[in-house]
Amino acid sequence: MRGGQPIIICPVSNCIGGGQWLQDYLIIFSDSEGSRLYTIRADGKDKSEIKVEGMSGNIGSFLYPQRLGEGFVLVATTLPHQIRVIAVDQGTSRELLDHGSSPVYLSSGHLTLMEHGRLMAAPFDPEKLTFTGEVVSLIEDLRTNMAVCN
Repeated sequence: MRGGQPIIICPVSNCIGGGQWLQDYLIIFSDSEGSRLYTIRADGKDKSEIKVEGMSGNIGSFLYPQRLGEGFVLVATTLPHQIRVIAVDQGTSRELLDHGSSPVYLSSGHLTLMEHGRLMAAPFDPEKLTFTGEVVSLIEDLRTNMAVCN
């Protein structure tokens, strides 16, 4: 990677709810205060919306989408601070936890998340989309900021 001027891959509204740049040069991101999920190629081509059935109102906001493992299943924060798994190919989602935010799946097989100023983690099976152990606190008294809009 060389330095240089930033380039616009895709114009977005004044808010963005996070995203992930995947190894296959696909970007998953949340736009318009998290109300929609999109994919786009790194060259700016083929932007498409990920449609998710039954997601409207307060639960219609997706923040910090992340791919789980090698498949095309996402984990994301939805408001009010729930963590949901999203089966992109089927356009469905379900609640994983009724609390927490900013989930990240690690190659060690753990899912990390934030909860009331604590960094939490638990072993997670990305095939069965379930926790395989207890959610434990790793670090406490962290300051976080969920604000994503200017």
